[in-house]
Amino acid sequence: MHLTSWLVDAAAAAAILLVFLKVIDHFKRKPTLEQELEKLLRQIRAEVNELHHEQTSHLVEVRARIEGAHQRVDNLTHDLNNKLQRLPGEIVDLLHKTGSLS
Repeated sequence: MHLTSWLVDAAAAAAILLVFLKVIDHFKRKPTLEQELEKLLRQIRAEVNELHHEQTSHLVEVRARIEGAHQRVDNLTHDLNNKLQRLPGEIVDLLHKTGSLS
């Protein structure tokens, strides 16, 4: 009976030791705080680079739209100036044709 009791105690101690070793092994495998921070920093850098790329693409698109708008405004201004310069002559011609000016 003494041997049986001793074997039960030894099995219990072995089970406790096994649990203790599993806990230690679990924490040993965990990355260190420095490794976790480095991983987080890499993720943040990747996200910042992605945002930078998206913003750069958006900025290029906005600049192209602004440049196109400036060109259209320049064309409209040029056309308007040409029409305004011809307008007095066209008015005089119209007045001559209608007989209002002789």
